[in-house]
Amino acid sequence: MENLNAIIQPIEIKARVYLNTMHEAKIENEADKENAVALLKEITTYKKSIKQQEEELSADAKKTLNDIKATFKQPKQFIEEAEAILRTKINHFLDEQREKMEAEALALKQKVEDEALKQAEELEKLKSGAGEYDAVTRQAMIEAIEDKQNKIIDDTAKKQAINQSSANSVVRKVWGFKLVDISKVPLEYLQLNETAIRNAIKEGKREIAGLEIFQQSQVAIR
Repeated sequence: MENLNAIIQPIEIKARVYLNTMHEAKIENEADKENAVALLKEITTYKKSIKQQEEELSADAKKTLNDIKATFKQPKQFIEEAEAILRTKINHFLDEQREKMEAEALALKQKVEDEALKQAEELEKLKSGAGEYDAVTRQAMIEAIEDKQNKIIDDTAKKQAINQSSANSVVRKVWGFKLVDISKVPLEYLQLNETAIRNAIKEGKREIAGLEIFQQSQVAIR
C-alpha cells in the first residue's frame, strides 16, 4: 500500500473522482442545480485545501527561490540594458555605413554605365565599318561586335551585393515598423484592449461605440 501511495497520491485520486463526476453530471431541474451548487462549493473548498497544502510544502523553497532571483534580478537588468544599448549603437553604425556604401556603389555604377555607353558607341562605329568586307565576313564581324555589346550590357546590369558581415558577426537586413498615424492603420492590425473595457464597465460605463455591453449569469459560492 505504501508503494501504491507513493505512485498515486490520494490528492490526485480525489481530484480525478471530482473530474469524472463532473463529466457525468446533468442539470435538468432545480434540484439538480442545487445539488450541483453544493458540489461546486465542495470542490471550491477542496481546491483551497490543495492550494494551502501546496503553499505550506513550497514555502521554504519559494523563499529560497525568491532570494536567488533577487540576487540576480538587478545584474540581469543591467546586462540586458547594456546589451540593448550596444546593439542599438552597432545597428545605427551599420545603417550609416550601408547608406555610405550604397551611395558609393551608385556612383561606381554610374561611372561603369558611362564607360559602358562609351564602349558601346565605339563598337557601334566599328559595325558601320564592317561594310568594307564581304557579306560573310561582315556578318561574322557584326555578330562578334554585338556579343561584346551584350556582354557590356550584362556586366553593367550586375548589382554589386553589399556585405557588412564579418568574422564575428552576421549582418542581415530585416523589416521593421514605427507608428506614424494610428487612424490610418487597418482594423485587422489593431488589438482590442479588453482590460480597459472591463475596467470601464466596472466603473459604470454602459455604452461604448462598436461594442454591445450586456449582463450574463455567473454562479458564485456563498
